[in-house]
Amino acid sequence: MIGLYVDPADHETAFAAARLADEAGFGFAAMQDHPYMPGHLEIWTLLTAVAARTTRLKVLTNVANLALRPPAMLAKAAATLDVISGGRVLLGVGAGSPAGDAPSYGAAAPGLGAFEEALQVLRLMREPGPVNFAGRHHRLEEAMPGPVREVPIWVGAHGPRALALAGRYGDGWQAPANIYVPPSKVAERQRLIDAAAMAARRDPREIHRSYNVVGTITAGGRGSEEETRPLQGPPGFWVDMIGRYTTELGFDSVVFAPFGADVLSQAELFAERVLPGLPR
Repeated sequence: MIGLYVDPADHETAFAAARLADEAGFGFAAMQDHPYMPGHLEIWTLLTAVAARTTRLKVLTNVANLALRPPAMLAKAAATLDVISGGRVLLGVGAGSPAGDAPSYGAAAPGLGAFEEALQVLRLMREPGPVNFAGRHHRLEEAMPGPVREVPIWVGAHGPRALALAGRYGDGWQAPANIYVPPSKVAERQRLIDAAAMAARRDPREIHRSYNVVGTITAGGRGSEEETRPLQGPPGFWVDMIGRYTTELGFDSVVFAPFGADVLSQAELFAERVLPGLPR
C-alpha cells in the first residue's frame, strides 16, 4: 500500500492532492500533527474534509500527538470519522516531542509512561464498555465507548523503549522518515518490535510496518540514496527503492513525501511513472 504525504499548510492544495491520490490509486493520505505551528491547519478537521471529498482513499494521522490529544477523546474522534468515511481511518499516534512548541498549547508533559497508558486507553476504547482505567497519567471511570470501531493503531516510534510499545500495543509501526531512520538502521528496529510482540504473546507478522520516504522524483540521472538525506532519482530508481524497502526491509506500506518541489507535480509524476511499477 502506498500513501501520499499531504501538507496541512494549505487546504486547497491538500484537497487537490487528496483527490489526485484518490483517483490515481494511492492507498491513503497522511498528515503530520503540529497544531502549534501557525502555518499548519488542525489535522482532524482537515482530514475529515479530505475524507468527505474522496471515495476510497484512507486517511492517516502521521502521527497524532498524544501529549496534546486525550486518548479517550482521540479514540472517539477516530471512531466517528471511521463511521462517516465508511471505514477509511488509520490512527497513527506518537508520544510527542519533549522539545519544540507543544507546551505553548498546554501539552501534557510527554513521556513513555504517559504514552504507554494512552495506548492502553486507545485499545480499550475499541471494545464495548464500560471502561475503567486507573493510571498515573490517564483515568477512565465507567466510560462508554461508541461507536465501537476497530480503527488500526499505528505507533510512531524511534527509540528502543517506544519500539517495544509498538510491538506490545500497536496494530502497526509508523516508522520515522528515511532522513531520520535510514534503511541501514531499519532491521534492528524491526527486531525490537518483533521481540516485544513475541514477549506479549502476539504474532509479529500481524503488525503492519509503514515507512515515510522523503525525496524528489527527477527527470533523469542515476539516483541517490544517502543516509539522512532525501531520496532523489528518476521514476525507475523510485520503483527499485520502494521494491527494496518492501521486500528486504519488511515494510508493508510506504508514504511518499515530496521534498523541495511542487507537491502536486511530484504526486502526479509518482502516480504516472512510479505507482504503475509497484505491486498492488
